[in-house]
Amino acid sequence: MSGLEETIDVDAPARRAYDLWAAFERFGEFVQGVERVQRDGARLHWIAKVGPVTREWDARIVAEEPGRRLAWEAPDGPIDTDITFEALGPARTRVVFRERMHDSLPAQAGAASGYGGRRAREDLERYKALLEQPR
Repeated sequence: MSGLEETIDVDAPARRAYDLWAAFERFGEFVQGVERVQRDGARLHWIAKVGPVTREWDARIVAEEPGRRLAWEAPDGPIDTDITFEALGPARTRVVFRERMHDSLPAQAGAASGYGGRRAREDLERYKALLEQPR
């Protein structure tokens, strides 16, 4: 497996930053290509556009520590994901996003082109903008 790591600091408490990531029904608002994520307990069902193709896969939540960490594995999907939230103060948080791409040809091609890192950075920037919007 290959992987990537991206970090972004956000102006929000760690718990609020975590809560937006844990609101899987909102992923389409900041994660490129995601059409829908449905949660049923620890199971996540993903529907996303990967290039011109719509793909569906399941993932399993493997870590859920409110305000600190959220992780899931997708054995039949393209990536596993692990996000940590580090409080830098009462209203500032460092979000560390890690993806482990499975050894599939599309994942390898994306990693070689640098696409995964650019996509992750753009997703994090959209996440930050959504999180920091006045309520």
